[in-house]
Amino acid sequence: MTQAQITPGQLLNSYWTIYFLSATNGHNYFVVGHIGESTHNNETARFARVSLLDIHDKLYYGTTLLDGNATLSTDTFSFQSKQFQSYATTADQLSTMVSISSAENTTFSLVSRPQGPNIYDAGSGHFFWGNDMTFEYASPECYVTGNITSQGQTIDVIPEKSMAWYDRQFGPGFGSSGWNLFIFYLENGVKSCIWHSSAVGEGPALRLATFLFPDGHHEVYPIADDIHPSTPFVSNQTGITYYGSHEINVIGIDASFLIELPVLAGEMTNHESPTTGNTLFEGYSIVKGVFKGECVTGWGVSEQKSPL
Repeated sequence: MTQAQITPGQLLNSYWTIYFLSATNGHNYFVVGHIGESTHNNETARFARVSLLDIHDKLYYGTTLLDGNATLSTDTFSFQSKQFQSYATTADQLSTMVSISSAENTTFSLVSRPQGPNIYDAGSGHFFWGNDMTFEYASPECYVTGNITSQGQTIDVIPEKSMAWYDRQFGPGFGSSGWNLFIFYLENGVKSCIWHSSAVGEGPALRLATFLFPDGHHEVYPIADDIHPSTPFVSNQTGITYYGSHEINVIGIDASFLIELPVLAGEMTNHESPTTGNTLFEGYSIVKGVFKGECVTGWGVSEQKSPL
């Protein structure tokens, strides 16, 4: 298999962990480990995406790994491919998660352990996305240990100053018309997952904000259609245009957010065969705005996906 394409109307399994890391060399890093499995016309494609950003030096590398021999077990949760492995070491498939990458310029070995309550998108985890239903939840605050390799140097993570977001999504729904997904942590302890996904066919567009509070309760609100994309930049590899800034207005509460990329980077594509189908953007973002009438700041992820 040389190509992995995610197309409408198929069963999708997706697992990803995004790490916000402070390291012993005094730098902060943003690391992505993402695996997926999609089945279409009785054919299954498995793939991995990895990236590593040195926020201090603004050095970035990301890639999509296509491996026809990759395996995924959902009974024990274990993804194994030539350059990336992700697996659980506990029976509940969640309490201890391992991600190991040996891919070019994205070498890391990280272990994450969830702390605190999960966040369930739309409050229950079930919502309509693109062409059908999907289910998504996340462990938004994971304790992280391990190391990364940057500029030829292996660097230990400082667990007390680091954090990971582990996300699990599955089901037949898929937003093939493109989407934006913003996940972020606010300094007041609130975690957020905001979907802005275009309509597929006769289905509805998705405009949804889910907030998880420190006590574990959820609040769900719609967002305004216009997310004011600005600061465009174009990928040299795929020709896709991305945006370095978005404004989110939440309807029903006094909340609005300006989400900006301090480094205009985050594309993960297959470098031998860059296509829209195997490309995803995960950019480190900083957040400032108003939440329930109070000024807030935070950090997180701007995920951008072009239409297939």
